[in-house]
Amino acid sequence: MLKPDVLDKIGKFIAANTKEFCSIHSDIQDICQDSHSSLLYMEIDDYVTNKKQSPFSEILFSMIQERNLSDSEVYKRAGIDRRLFSKIRSNLSGKSYHPGKSTVIALILALKLDKEKADPLLSSAGYSLSYSSRSDLVIIYCLEYGIYNLIEVNEALDHFDEDIL
Repeated sequence: MLKPDVLDKIGKFIAANTKEFCSIHSDIQDICQDSHSSLLYMEIDDYVTNKKQSPFSEILFSMIQERNLSDSEVYKRAGIDRRLFSKIRSNLSGKSYHPGKSTVIALILALKLDKEKADPLLSSAGYSLSYSSRSDLVIIYCLEYGIYNLIEVNEALDHFDEDIL
């Protein structure tokens, strides 16, 4: 939980940046001046509600279905265990499994996604590919040039002394 002084600072920041909003909506001016935290929580709730994306497992299985692939084709291509894949699938029911970045990348390779299509899946799991990371650059290169074979990608990573998937 955030400390009260941090919430107060955030509230002041919001108030300073919402003066125009407060003057237009005089009926909530008291809230803007007196109660930063209640306005803050309303804004956070709205923000989270409006910005929340679909969960990783939902996006993954949607992509699998779009490509008419079976679960076994995907987990074999990705080089992941059937039990791990089952955990990911059971996450559709709200269980709390969070895949590692290498697992997400292996699934992206199995689905033969280009970088543009891979980004939303990575993002849904809380990851991204960075142009400042050598291992990520190897992955980006493979995605851009259609190198989806896990063994070949691992060879490229190993060649540059990076951890394999």
